Amino acid sequence: MGRRDRALLELLYATGCRASEVSTLRLADVHLAESFCTCRGKGNKERVVPLGRRAIAAVREWIDGPRHDFAARAGGSPAWAILSSRGNRLSRMRIWEIVREQAARAGIPPDIGPHTLRHSFATHLVAGGVDLRHVQEMLGHASIATTQRYTHVDAGRLKSVHGKFHPRQSVQGGRGASDGNAIGDAVAGMRSRAGWRTAAPRWRPGLPGTPFPLTSASWAA
Repeated sequence: MGRRDRALLELLYATGCRASEVSTLRLADVHLAESFCTCRGKGNKERVVPLGRRAIAAVREWIDGPRHDFAARAGGSPAWAILSSRGNRLSRMRIWEIVREQAARAGIPPDIGPHTLRHSFATHLVAGGVDLRHVQEMLGHASIATTQRYTHVDAGRLKSVHGKFHPRQSVQGGRGASDGNAIGDAVAGMRSRAGWRTAAPRWRPGLPGTPFPLTSASWAA
């Protein structure tokens, strides 16, 4: 894989940017020493997105290496961070083509695009426990409702987390199990005598503030 294409793919996944945003990303907006870049999204709204180590390394190799040759073909000093083979701004459609070409070379079904990497970026952040508001800001969503598509619960992961952290799941037979049941019976009796509602409140998965790491299988545009 060429250094330009590697820098492009790392940028798409590291920032969650749309293809159009990477296409219009200016070299002056990429701050490798400070580990962030400034993206311009819909409505020309600016947002700051952090850059990870791998993305920084890939972009630095591109900028310090073949980008000079690409820029020379344009006969000037192009402002764009990622350039076409003629030294011009890399178009949105060409970015789609590069993603699919590299997917095919890697043996990945080629029916993916830059937006797949954007969805992966968001899904992995939410699964790692990042606050939904922060994900919204990094994606440039105007509404939190748009970002909530990434909060669908992975049932297997939810079961695993419940089994690991719920206190009643950690009781393993013997006296501990008996004591646990006794405590539960005592609490139930107290509620009954006090006239408390014994039904547990309904919990709606996928809402912000849930204690469980969440994942999503949604790839809707």
